[in-house]
Amino acid sequence: MHKKSIVSFPHEITPTFYASVSHFLVLFGYKMFSLYYPLFLEKKGFSLSVIGSMYMLIYIGMAVFSLLVWRIVHRSPSLVKYIIPIGIVGYAAYSVGMITAKTQLQFYIWQLELGLSAALFYIGARSVIMGHKSRSYDKEFLYFYSAPFYSNFLAPTIGGLILWAFSFREIFVASLFVYLIAITFAYLEWNKVSIRRIAKHKTSCGSIFDPLKKEGANVVFLAVAFLAMFSVGVYRGFFVLLLKNEFGMDKSSIVAWVVVTSFISIPISWKLARFVEKRRSEHNLLVGNCISSIMALAVALCFTLPVLFFIFLVEYAAKLVSESGKSGLIARLFKHGEEGGAVFDTFLTASGVASGAFI
Repeated sequence: MHKKSIVSFPHEITPTFYASVSHFLVLFGYKMFSLYYPLFLEKKGFSLSVIGSMYMLIYIGMAVFSLLVWRIVHRSPSLVKYIIPIGIVGYAAYSVGMITAKTQLQFYIWQLELGLSAALFYIGARSVIMGHKSRSYDKEFLYFYSAPFYSNFLAPTIGGLILWAFSFREIFVASLFVYLIAITFAYLEWNKVSIRRIAKHKTSCGSIFDPLKKEGANVVFLAVAFLAMFSVGVYRGFFVLLLKNEFGMDKSSIVAWVVVTSFISIPISWKLARFVEKRRSEHNLLVGNCISSIMALAVALCFTLPVLFFIFLVEYAAKLVSESGKSGLIARLFKHGEEGGAVFDTFLTASGVASGAFI
């Protein structure tokens, strides 16, 4: 009997495969410095409230600019082929900005720029996945959302070694190099596959909210998805400072934490691919959100590292299931306008995280 293989990327060369690889490359460059970013800002003399506001600005920019990007892709879906590499270029520009920024205002501006870049990239990537016919969009998006586990396994270690040998400046230079690879890949490989799918289909939505007018029950599920993103925003931006200040971990210990949790999360994501494929999006969304919310609350009550380690492993897995269910549900609701679905998904995610960060 043929035994099923368990891998965390699609078997066939599909748009989801190209989206997942591009997601890995983009996040590889970002994760090289993002783990240490609160420490970088702290070293610059910024207070905890300012650090939180910078984290919030990224997602505010992502939410606001996603609505502006909607006006572009609504009129010409074929422009998706441009917004994907432009978004990655924006990530590269952000690395340069972190090297040159001096004042608090300049840092604020660059956070908004990163929000715009993220909006462009994620709307493009989600449009490609939603425009590709699939029996289980939850499974497709689980492949896409599992990419951070692979980048987390390698990028923080490399970033930490660079920081140990040099400084924050060299980390941003190294991330810029990774972004150049991502731009080249998007231009040569992924983009030419995705264009043919998107360009054939004209969106019929006058507003990104049109498909929701007759979906009262599903709006409740989307509200649950918003709350899930809200819980992420409450503490995720301060996670590194939590490990440093509350548990006394140094930089090397924090890197080891991220590498080990990400390494363990990779085979977990393989198993979850089968789990989400067999269940409806609503079920994945509710189950994942309930578990991740409980784990988020448990963080506040945790006083030992082993327990915190377990909590975060469970929370990562639950969040992966929840996000896959969210995007799978949106893909189904926007089946006649995948560009609108991609914009709505990006807006919902970003606005939820920004609201949580505001708290």
